[in-house]
Amino acid sequence: MNNKKHENSVNGMQVLSRPFLSAVFACLLFLSSLDNAFAQGSGSGSSDHDQMIKDHYVYGLMKMSEQSGITSMMQLLGIGMFFDAKEQLETQRDIRKLKAEAHKDYHPSEQICHIGSSMRSIGQSAEKSNFAANNLNEIFAARYLNREDTASNRGESEDYFHRFENISKQYCNPSDFSGELKDVLCLLEEATERMNNDIDYAAAFGVPLTLDGVNFSNLESTADEADILAIGKNLYWHKIGEPMTNPEQENAFLERRRQVALMNVAHQSFIKMAAMKGELDSENPNTSGPAFMKAYLKQFGIEDEEQLDAILGEKPSYWAQMEFLTNKMLQSPDFYTNLYDKPVNVDRSGVALQAIGLMQARDAYESQLRREMLLSQMAALEANY
Repeated sequence: MNNKKHENSVNGMQVLSRPFLSAVFACLLFLSSLDNAFAQGSGSGSSDHDQMIKDHYVYGLMKMSEQSGITSMMQLLGIGMFFDAKEQLETQRDIRKLKAEAHKDYHPSEQICHIGSSMRSIGQSAEKSNFAANNLNEIFAARYLNREDTASNRGESEDYFHRFENISKQYCNPSDFSGELKDVLCLLEEATERMNNDIDYAAAFGVPLTLDGVNFSNLESTADEADILAIGKNLYWHKIGEPMTNPEQENAFLERRRQVALMNVAHQSFIKMAAMKGELDSENPNTSGPAFMKAYLKQFGIEDEEQLDAILGEKPSYWAQMEFLTNKMLQSPDFYTNLYDKPVNVDRSGVALQAIGLMQARDAYESQLRREMLLSQMAALEANY
């Protein structure tokens, strides 16, 4: 290997030295002829020889020097053009590299667009659920306190009467108890979709992801709102207290207030879950987050709008939207194939999923706080009794 390199270098030196030796040889010939001319001129002392030297050699040397300078400048110009071209090409390469990196880093993927579009209604749904929970809490508190214009205004008997009337006209099943109560209690000729919804927690409240209405902010009551109130009356303080009319019963009044406070702690989880399942309203259904959720669910092979409404609801609630973001969206194979993308887009998708996880963790944290309040009240009751 070293011998070959040496031979190549020697051959290269030989090739490079040939024009150099030729130039040196030409210069030597020129100098020798110049010496001979000077010698002849000095010997004769003739001016003709001086003029001959000027005509044949001096002017030739001047022109040769001028031509050598021009040739050298042209060579330098060519070398400079090579340097300019090198810098230009490297600059173009760097610019195109930066453009490619910018396209890679700042071109969002379809995946992150799906997630962002599906989350656009979460904030409004959360605020609406908080508003509905406050309204439902007021309704429960009004019942506990025998307020006017409520079914419990006159005490236990009036409350029982209204609950019995709702059962006989809306919730009873004519076939229950072998049909023995059909002519006595149940005024319905046949079973309806709302039968036993006042006692069937799973069918009326647990399974559906979205409940109709459930904002309790107007005088129009939906069937789902009535079912929630009916279940609540059976679960919390089903035997309502009598109205307190004697202002001198201070101890009884304080005891009633204590009981109402305990009931408010007890029903907080129920009303919060009911409010979170209230449908989304006052938003364009074609541009809302649930519209993109339904479009995404079509990747599962569900094309019928009625089936999509049965899964999420016509106007999906906060509960239904979180169910989609934390569960159903992750069941699609396309979600994972779309992660075969640019590293920056994968990081963006990871950050979006972390945001969804934080929202879910916040809901779990609030649920834990309600559980701790309930346990503390139970421990206080055990300590007092």
